[in-house]
Amino acid sequence: MRARSSLTAELVCVLRALGHEDPVAWHLLSPTMRALHRTWRLLDRVGAPIDTLTLGIRAAVLARHAFIDAALGAALDAGMPQVVLLGAGLDARPWRFEDRLASARLFVVDHPGTAAAREKRARKLPVAPGTAVAVDFAHETVGPALISAGFDLTRRAFFIWEGVSMYLPPEPAGDFLEQLRALAAPGSMLAMDFWSPTQGRGLHALTERATEALLAAVGEPLGLALDTAGAERFLSAHGWRATRLTTSAEEAERRRDTRAFAGILLTLAAPEDGT
Repeated sequence: MRARSSLTAELVCVLRALGHEDPVAWHLLSPTMRALHRTWRLLDRVGAPIDTLTLGIRAAVLARHAFIDAALGAALDAGMPQVVLLGAGLDARPWRFEDRLASARLFVVDHPGTAAAREKRARKLPVAPGTAVAVDFAHETVGPALISAGFDLTRRAFFIWEGVSMYLPPEPAGDFLEQLRALAAPGSMLAMDFWSPTQGRGLHALTERATEALLAAVGEPLGLALDTAGAERFLSAHGWRATRLTTSAEEAERRRDTRAFAGILLTLAAPEDGT
C-alpha cells in the first residue's frame, strides 16, 4: 500500500504554502519539502523571485486553487448539501473551509496510504470536518465506497477533481468522469483541470516542455492533454457539460498577476442531462 503522497502533490503543497493564501499547507509538508520551502523563500528574499524560479508554475497553481475555491464557496453559499474531494492528497480545504462546510456533508476520498500519510502530518492541526473514504483508484470504483460512507444519490454534490486528470491516459480519465456522472444528481457541479499545452513559443512553451520532462523524469508523466474545444468534447462524451472554461493564466490576470503560464485549463461542469 502506497504510504506517501506523490511528488507532484508535495510540490504543489509547497507552492501553496509559498502563496500566503493557504496557512494550513505548511503543516502538511514533509521535512524535506519544508526545507525546500525555506530555500525558495530565502532565494526570493535575496532577489531570485519564486515565480521566475518556477517559470510561472507557482502563479498557475495558485490561480487554479483560487478558481476552485471561489466555485466551491459560491456553491456552499447557495446551499450545496454535499462536497466530494477526490484524490484529496495534501489538500487543505477541509480545514480552510471548515466554517463554511458546517451545513454540508464533506467526503474526503483518497488512497488509504495517502490518507494515512496526511493524517500523520496533520496531528498538530485541529480535527478537520469530513468523512474519510478509502478508495484504491487503480482497482476500485468510487461509487460503492462513497455510498457506503453515507453519500446521498438524491442530493446535489460539488465534486473537486484537481491535479489528477493530466496524469491519466484518456480512457481511465473518461471512465472516472462516468463514475462521477452516475453519482451526480441534477444541480451537481464538477470542478477540475486539464493539462492544456499551448504548443507556442517563448516562455510558456519552455515552461510546458520543462514541466513535461521533469514529471516524466520523476515517474509521473503527463497523459491526457486537451485544448478548450477538446475539453468540451471530452466532458460531453462522458456525461458532463462544461459551464465555464478558462486557463490558469486568465485566472491569474483576474487576480492582477501576469506571471502564470497557460498550461492548465480550468473547468466547471454540470451533469449533461441535469439542470
